Amino acid sequence: MGHRQQEPDDLTEHHVIPRSRQGADDETNILFKPIFVHQAWHHMIVNAKPKEVIELFDALARIERGDDTVIEELFDSVVYKIVFRNMTLEKALELIKKRWKKQGGPWELVFGRSDVPYSEAVLIIEKEWMMP
Repeated sequence: MGHRQQEPDDLTEHHVIPRSRQGADDETNILFKPIFVHQAWHHMIVNAKPKEVIELFDALARIERGDDTVIEELFDSVVYKIVFRNMTLEKALELIKKRWKKQGGPWELVFGRSDVPYSEAVLIIEKEWMMP
């Protein structure tokens, strides 16, 4: 008996707080997401928590507006280390632009369009990627 090919709208369990970071494996911590959207989320965010991702996107939005005061704090943050490992800010921004936000890339799968600004992405995370 063979496995059926996964379809884009097949649902899969997404742990809001990843199990690898001591998230519960029950209904208090699980959302159901289309498999390709779920994979795109983890391709970008690895195993960061939604609140950490919001902090990351808020900092990136401030940097985009020319506020350099957050850069050092951003480099020291847990989420930066999870998502970008040892990348320089320049390399991280290049990754976002060329890989995440490319047409048909993970940003578009998760947030609906490749040009969604960080502020709108934060609202989507709060609405769709956190427990009610």
